[in-house]
Amino acid sequence: MDGAIIFFRKHMEQFLVGLAVLLIGIMASCFVWGVIYLSQNLDSVFASKSAEIKIVSFDLSDAKKLNLRGLLPQ
Repeated sequence: MDGAIIFFRKHMEQFLVGLAVLLIGIMASCFVWGVIYLSQNLDSVFASKSAEIKIVSFDLSDAKKLNLRGLLPQ
């Protein structure tokens, strides 16, 4: 443990510069990956999809049979 403390005291500036360069490299690679991912998938945003036609029907005879007396407060 003492060796690590002595190392960091002697080479603190070089260590911090190396760490900064490493973090900047990671950030740059994430940015480049994001731009490439976005440019490859951007076409799916503008692709028009045809809407499906849905037929809605109401069964009024079964609706009359519902017991809704307890739903609303009196």
